[in-house]
Amino acid sequence: MGSISVLPTHRRDDRGCIHVWRLDDGSFEVGHESRSGNSWGNFHVYDTADEAVASAFAMNRDDYSGQCDVDVREEVRKLLTPSANLTKTEVEF
Repeated sequence: MGSISVLPTHRRDDRGCIHVWRLDDGSFEVGHESRSGNSWGNFHVYDTADEAVASAFAMNRDDYSGQCDVDVREEVRKLLTPSANLTKTEVEF
């Protein structure tokens, strides 16, 4: 029997949103929600919260010219490894 996944809805009208959330198996998924909210794509799965969040910001920079919001779910933020290499802006979600 299948399961239903409720995807987060957090977007502004003028841009898409890249989401990072934790899957039931403990891995982390990154996906892009379109500006309209009518489509999703560009899904990637990572073993750690650090990898997933880094990928989300890189995806925004490289694939979407920095125009997307990046929504990191609270349960993912709590699992991030503190790093001196992150700027204050990058860790405030």
